[in-house]
Amino acid sequence: MHSQQRLSPRQIRLFVLSLFIIIFVRWWRSSGSNTSSDEDSFEHDGHGFSNVNDTWPGRAERVKQAFLSSYHAYEQSAFGQDELSPVSKKGSNNFNGWGVSIIDSIDTILLMELKPEYKRALEHVTKLRFSRPFDSANSPEIPFFETTIRYLGGFLSAYTLTSDKIFLTRADELAQILLPAFQTQSGLPSFSVDFAGKKPKPGPKARRSAFSETASFGLEFLTLAKFTGKRVYRDRVERLKDRLAESRLENNLWPTFWDGETFRPVSNSLAIGGNADSGYEYLLKTWLTDPNSKEFRDMYISAADAIISNLLYISPNRHLLYATDIPNYNTGVPSSKFEHLTCFLPGLLSLGVHTLHEHLSLRQRRTHMWAAEGLAETCWVVSVDQETGLGPDEVVFGRWGSTREKGKDGKHIPLTPEQQNDEDRRAGRWVDALAEWERASNSRWRKGGVWGSHEEANHVPPGVRSVVPVVLGRDRTKKDDGKDGKGEGKGMGKRDYWLRRPENALRPEVVESLYILWRTTNDSKWRNKGWQICEAIIDEQGHSRTPSGAYSTVRNVDSVPVRWTDSMPSVKLGFDPTGPIRFQYGGTSAAEVGLGGLEE
Repeated sequence: MHSQQRLSPRQIRLFVLSLFIIIFVRWWRSSGSNTSSDEDSFEHDGHGFSNVNDTWPGRAERVKQAFLSSYHAYEQSAFGQDELSPVSKKGSNNFNGWGVSIIDSIDTILLMELKPEYKRALEHVTKLRFSRPFDSANSPEIPFFETTIRYLGGFLSAYTLTSDKIFLTRADELAQILLPAFQTQSGLPSFSVDFAGKKPKPGPKARRSAFSETASFGLEFLTLAKFTGKRVYRDRVERLKDRLAESRLENNLWPTFWDGETFRPVSNSLAIGGNADSGYEYLLKTWLTDPNSKEFRDMYISAADAIISNLLYISPNRHLLYATDIPNYNTGVPSSKFEHLTCFLPGLLSLGVHTLHEHLSLRQRRTHMWAAEGLAETCWVVSVDQETGLGPDEVVFGRWGSTREKGKDGKHIPLTPEQQNDEDRRAGRWVDALAEWERASNSRWRKGGVWGSHEEANHVPPGVRSVVPVVLGRDRTKKDDGKDGKGEGKGMGKRDYWLRRPENALRPEVVESLYILWRTTNDSKWRNKGWQICEAIIDEQGHSRTPSGAYSTVRNVDSVPVRWTDSMPSVKLGFDPTGPIRFQYGGTSAAEVGLGGLEE
């Protein structure tokens, strides 16, 4: 594990909404004539894109031009609306109709010093009034979670970078509109706010609320309390802290779904991907926003330990480390699914090791960092395994059942989920393999051959070792393809997983985590892996780019030519604090300027 810099409380007194943004500004202003070293050169030859051996500042310019191409297409066809449909060149309003792509993009525009684009965006914000949601005839509600992370976070980031009061004014106005969401029995936010009646409204599934939607507002509300001096915002976060502490399970995790009125659990599921992800992410980052909120820090540490112990598994052949969910925590049987959304986790664990050094034991620091690196490797390889180089939205891994014969290559052939019993499906927990590897010098995990090189097997834990991509391409067999090219048998023997949801939604989590791994470990391999994924997205010959110059989500990442789904989510342009363009830009523009730690 790489050594970690010990931080004092004063060094981490920064607002997490601007944690990465401030670094990027410094990078761009400092990187002018610097060139990269040989260590940071990377030739990408995985998917037919142009081989490059250019400098990191040159790559930063390519990312900048990709942003401009996307944003100008949005401005031309959908400016003022929420998002662009890049193929049909039409706008859509699915996030209140207040121009979420503009608000999401402002800090990216500032980082890239795009003055004309900033001027137009500032004019939009100045004129913006929070009228009824655009589709008010059918949906007069304002979704609390999406509005908070996209609009409120965007305004606060812009204010942090510019000190322009208009951004703080809009953030305060919007937060006042959102406050009625807290008028519940639990004091935690409902799914949405009735705009006209100024009262909380349940979501589409009655009072069933996701953990991520209920528990992900601490960053924005604490930051707003700091900037405005209004106690009401901090009080809401204090109430969240108390309810989270009261409602934890014995294993220090939280059920995925809750009654939105009472905050009582309404499911037995445990998850770390969709419906749960940011609820855990905000534990650490709320403490980073306010280091006096020690309860959030302690809940993060115990939750991270529990995630590693209960939700991390390894695949049987390639030993890919992945995090999955448990549909019923009473049985402990995992689903084996792995979501793109879950790829926020390696970045979070790495950031936790970096900033919680004095609060973690040596064993915790080592285990959390191993988990971060192993998960990041899987997130990367599941992307570059695909023919397009783009990551699928969800895969399902094979498990360690023992009823099949080994293949001709001596590797175990995993069972499909339907073929497994509960004992089969509980096999392969990472902590069990790790304990065996640490305990015995003659463990199977320390042998070479199918387990990796002997040297690597002796020094690197299972699930953390380097992995070679498996791009099936035209060589895929009928068994690999499954019955219809999408079947559960697809690639299972070679890849250890099949594509359950093969679309790419231009999500930021993989690039975000690879960026954080690079910044916290100073290991350039994470930077290089991030660039490989970046190029798969932005390259002019890449599969996401449309004739309009904008980028579209893709229906199937393992099929070429691709079919676009005619959507460019605002997260492609920004999305605080995890936009793929932002992390691609930050990861490429640092060059060789010798920056200090991430906390700067």
